[in-house]
Amino acid sequence: MSEIINLFEIYIDNKVGYMKPHGDNKLGYINQHGEIVIEPKFNMGSEFSEGVAAVALNDKFGYINKNEQIVIDYRFDDADSFKDGLAGVEIKDNWGYINKSGEIIIKPQFDFVGYFSEGYAYARNKARKYAFINSKGEFITDFIYDHVGSFSEGLARVKTNEGWNYIDKLGKKIFDSNFEVAFGFKEGLAPVKINGKIGFIDKSGNLVIYNKYHIADGFSEGLANVKLNNKWGYINKKNEMIIEPKFDNAFSFKEGRAFVQINDKWGCINKNGDMIIEPQFDFALNFTNGLARVFISEMRIPIYIDRDGNRVWAPSNLSGK
Repeated sequence: MSEIINLFEIYIDNKVGYMKPHGDNKLGYINQHGEIVIEPKFNMGSEFSEGVAAVALNDKFGYINKNEQIVIDYRFDDADSFKDGLAGVEIKDNWGYINKSGEIIIKPQFDFVGYFSEGYAYARNKARKYAFINSKGEFITDFIYDHVGSFSEGLARVKTNEGWNYIDKLGKKIFDSNFEVAFGFKEGLAPVKINGKIGFIDKSGNLVIYNKYHIADGFSEGLANVKLNNKWGYINKKNEMIIEPKFDNAFSFKEGRAFVQINDKWGCINKNGDMIIEPQFDFALNFTNGLARVFISEMRIPIYIDRDGNRVWAPSNLSGK
């Protein structure tokens, strides 16, 4: 068995050997070489984050480490991954947070909670309004927002009936004017919608990339995927079109690769726009730690590939195909 560096989720219906729609699918984990290191037996769970994963057995969630040792007992009705040393957990329809010792740090009292990011998280009350708290459970805002996003690069996006804006970690609204839609800051810029089109602002509120795009994601690895004239391409921070709009859909770059869709199939390009992996998948998720989960066949069976498109893991009935 290879040294365990990273673990990746797999779901298998053990009766048929692959993930079956509406089947009795169980969660397990493989390593970066495609070797199963934790057998599929959990009802559901999360990715590994900060060394542990939330997993469910017999309708209760607990946490395991990469050696499959139980580090926090199965006692939660639902549970999220650890971020910033805390994880959201549900007990009797209320969400709060625990630390890695399983101690309740913020009492379950919320209708829903988000991940901690940069020391802060959002929480929703029973009236479905959002507020922000710090890692001690202290509020930095009241429950006044209709929708929110996590903190990113010091700011969080928030929506009221006046539109979208941003707040800082003191809960202070940043810009005088609101936006029709706003997304999180990445690499110093954020996509916002003005007059029905997407552009990019900096943290001073300057529109540094003119609002002309139909849809756009944030910058990742120096490029942003944008939709123009019904096709997706990629721009740099100077608003230069680096990869011409020619794709039916496109994801952000991760680990030097981006998945793009042509007709009804997904493939993968590099930053020169070269097609590294020919379109052949029914869907795909971005690369993480060297592997990507992609889906094949009309049943959307998930497999893992490496950055060159080689199959690292596939269900037993598909191995070698």
